[in-house]
Amino acid sequence: MQSSQQTLAPGNAQAQAAEKVAMSATARRAWNISFDVPEPQAMPSERMQARAEVVRNALNCAVY
Repeated sequence: MQSSQQTLAPGNAQAQAAEKVAMSATARRAWNISFDVPEPQAMPSERMQARAEVVRNALNCAVY
């Protein structure tokens, strides 16, 4: 029984695959990654103080 599969060199496989498949503009945009993260909204000072108090109480307590 003979195998009909051919192995490709690792560095050459990607170049050959890129030549065979022409990607559309939509497909290329799908592969682009944008790491633009919006800044979080500022927390009101009263809420920040209340949250800090809850955290301080939780740290002083042995059971949550």
